[in-house]
Amino acid sequence: MFLEKKILDTLNSLALIINIDKEILYISPSVKEILGFEPNELLGENWWTKTKTDTNQVDIAKKRLSGFIFNEDSHEKRTFESTIKPKYGKVKYILWNISFLDNSNIIAIGNDITKRKEYEFLLHEKNKIIEQSQKEILSNLRYSQRIQNAILPDIDLIAKSVSEVFVLFKPKDIVSGDFYWFYANDNYKFIVAIDCTGHGISGAMLTTIGNALFREIIIRDNIFSPAEILHELDLRLLDSLNNNGHNFTIPDGMDVALCRINNLEKELCFAGAYRPLIVIDGGNNITEISPNRFPIGFYAELNKKFVDTTINFNETDSFYIFSDGYIDQFGGTNNKKMNKRRFKELLITINEMNFEERQSFLEYSLSNWQQKTEQTDDILVIGFKP
Repeated sequence: MFLEKKILDTLNSLALIINIDKEILYISPSVKEILGFEPNELLGENWWTKTKTDTNQVDIAKKRLSGFIFNEDSHEKRTFESTIKPKYGKVKYILWNISFLDNSNIIAIGNDITKRKEYEFLLHEKNKIIEQSQKEILSNLRYSQRIQNAILPDIDLIAKSVSEVFVLFKPKDIVSGDFYWFYANDNYKFIVAIDCTGHGISGAMLTTIGNALFREIIIRDNIFSPAEILHELDLRLLDSLNNNGHNFTIPDGMDVALCRINNLEKELCFAGAYRPLIVIDGGNNITEISPNRFPIGFYAELNKKFVDTTINFNETDSFYIFSDGYIDQFGGTNNKKMNKRRFKELLITINEMNFEERQSFLEYSLSNWQQKTEQTDDILVIGFKP
C-alpha cells in the first residue's frame, strides 16, 4: 500500500483508493489543484457529500461502485464519465478508469475532461444551429420546387396536343436549371427545351425569367418564327440581367432548342441556340439539325444571327430535343461521359417502342451507365411525334 501511494502521489490526475464499504482511503495530492480540496478533506464519506451536487447523484455513484465490486467480471478495468462539484467554481467532468488492487480495494484514476466536454457541448449547439439552418434551406428549396413545377407545362396537356410525347426530367438538385415550355394556338404548337446556366437555385432563378420571356414573346407579342423568338429572347434576357445599360459579358444565359409544329402543312420549323434537334424516321435513319453556335445571353456585343430550319414530317418521324445533362453524365467502366454518339445509338434502339417505353428505357440506360456516380447536371430529354 505504501508503494502504491508513493506512485499515486506523483500523478497529475485524480487518484482514489476505495474500500469494499465504499469509503475513501486515499486521495492523491493533485486533488488540490483539480478540485480545490485538501486530500484529508475528502477521506472517508466526505468525498460523497462534498463532491456531489445532490443525494441522488451520491446514490448513483455508489450503485455504480457496488456493481463493480459484486459483479463476476468486476475485476476487469472499467471506464466512465461523471460530474464532480469542486470546492470553488463550476462543475467539472472527470473520466474515470476503475480497476482492482490485490486486496480487493478499488483504485480510481480520474482525468479532468472539462474543456473537452465544453468543446463537445459547443459543437453540439453549433450542429443544432446548422441542422436547423439546413432544415430551413431544405424547406425553402421544397417550396421553390413547387413554384418551379407550377410553371412547367402539364405533360398531359402536351400529350393531348401531339401524337406522342415523353418528357424525361431529372433535376440534379431539388430545383433545376433545365426547363421545358409548351404553347399551342390555332396555327402552331411550340415545344421548347431550355438549359440555363448552372443548376440548383442559380439555374432555377433563370428558369422563371425564361418562362416569363417566352410567354411575353410568343403569347403576348405574337412572334412565331423560332429564329426571331430566339433573337428577342436574347435581347430581352440581356436587358433583364443588365440594369446598368452597359454592353458587356454577363455570366448567365441559356441554351435553347425550339420547335414550331404546323400540323396542317406537316411542317416543323426549328431554331437552336447551342442545342440541336435529332430526327429519326421509320427506317431508323437519323438526322441531326445543328443549332446556331450562339447562346442566349452571355455576349451582348456579338452580332448573333439565329436561322430557321423547316422540314416536312410524316407520322413515322420522331423528334428529340434535350439539354446536355444526359450526354454529359459520367459513368461506365472508365467513368467517362455518355456522349452524343451513345445517346444517338440509344435513340435508334428505342425507335420501335411506344413513347412510354422509350422514356423508361432511357431512364434505365442512364441509371445503368451512371451506377453510383453522382449526377453531373440537370437532365432534360423531350421526345415527340407531331
